[in-house]
Amino acid sequence: MSVSCRTRIPILVAQAVEAGVQGSNRNPTTEVVRIDPTNPDPVALAHAADLIASGRVVAFPTDTVYGLACRPDEPKAMDAVYEIKGRPRRLPLVLFIPAADDLDRYAAEITPELGRATHRFWPGPLTAIVRASERVPSAVVADGAVGIRVPSHPVALGLVRACGGALATTSANLSGQGATDDPEQVLAQLRGRIVLLLDAGRAPGGVESTVVDFTERPPAVLRLGAIGADELRDVVGPVQGPAAE
Repeated sequence: MSVSCRTRIPILVAQAVEAGVQGSNRNPTTEVVRIDPTNPDPVALAHAADLIASGRVVAFPTDTVYGLACRPDEPKAMDAVYEIKGRPRRLPLVLFIPAADDLDRYAAEITPELGRATHRFWPGPLTAIVRASERVPSAVVADGAVGIRVPSHPVALGLVRACGGALATTSANLSGQGATDDPEQVLAQLRGRIVLLLDAGRAPGGVESTVVDFTERPPAVLRLGAIGADELRDVVGPVQGPAAE
């Protein structure tokens, strides 16, 4: 099972460019394609998927903040994300997958707590740290674990599905500047560093995902975000970590 974007026929890219996907605004360094946040144009998604398949880095909206996406199995693309952001290499990227049913392809173990959490919060703003299966590209694995999320934003989900597998992702901002829900802020920081921005207006969440390490027992909350500690406990049971206090 491939986790990379499918390679598409070149004519599809040509059609997307020639059509000037409704509302697109190009400049010599970063293409901006405006896309409906609830009913994204499949041609625009295919255009972005082709760029990702070729090893490029694309910015896109999620249900929390704007993100960057690349192929998780392409070392040069992964290197480009770290260079674009100025992100320390010790911080791994997160995999976006199409559905909770796909988790067993990437997780070596699905604990009861993980199963309850993904059933309740996916698609949505939960990043689950799990033991990585052998199918996960090594570039997104740290100490045998990988972060995984199923986003709920139609553009994000559409892009993952258009790529035919998982995407390596991180927030669309320079390291240290903080994540943003505003595509204008993405351009202000990353114009000329990324090849394409899918602009769907402000991301609806505005707050980063909650990160929970399910390799720990009980699970450890590494970052509180859109899902609060009490809400987690109601579903998962006991959790640990300073972020959960």
